[in-house]
Amino acid sequence: MSKNLSLETQPIEILIPWFFLIILLLFTYAYLFEVPYVGFDFNLLTGEVLEKFVDASAEHDLRVGDCILQVGSVRWEEYRLDAHRPVLRGVKPGEVIPMRVERGGQTLDLVWEIPGFNAKEFLSRLIDFWWLGYLFWVFGTILAVFVRPKDTLWLLLVLFMNFFAIFIHFGVISRWRVWGSAVLFGMVAWLLVPISLHLHWFFPKPLGRLPVKVSYGVY
Repeated sequence: MSKNLSLETQPIEILIPWFFLIILLLFTYAYLFEVPYVGFDFNLLTGEVLEKFVDASAEHDLRVGDCILQVGSVRWEEYRLDAHRPVLRGVKPGEVIPMRVERGGQTLDLVWEIPGFNAKEFLSRLIDFWWLGYLFWVFGTILAVFVRPKDTLWLLLVLFMNFFAIFIHFGVISRWRVWGSAVLFGMVAWLLVPISLHLHWFFPKPLGRLPVKVSYGVY
């Protein structure tokens, strides 16, 4: 691909930031208001309960450190590996769900009541690292609007910053399987690979002329 890309007459420096900002805002809303408030946080890979946001005194209630093995009829391994399978999505406040967990080497069956919206869980989401996506978006917008010349390196830098911004956002929300976020997270992760390789072909030092067929083939 030619190192110099003529984009001077196109409003791309405005369109790209607005496009990615809309995505960021939509999935920020989804994370704060569409993802159910279930009363605990968890590690998707291990199923470990990382934090509880509501108090419960029952002897066989969910505890921090429990490893979730099954929710309802869905085993945790199935949930972890299937980007389309919801487990906790769609639950309603007051709904009681059966769970199977591992605690101290023992397998326990218990029930958990969905508390719904609560201030502690909302605050935990509010201070989560999704806001880093907006930071990368700001960097990308500054590059798009103020940096010249608008050549291939400029475009790659702008795209990398913006795609990395939504990559962070999708990564935060993907474990909840909301709005196809897990699938989008994988798609953006793969797309960042050729963008990064292409970017480092020119930055910080050009490695030579990159054949068009090679660049298109990598993408």
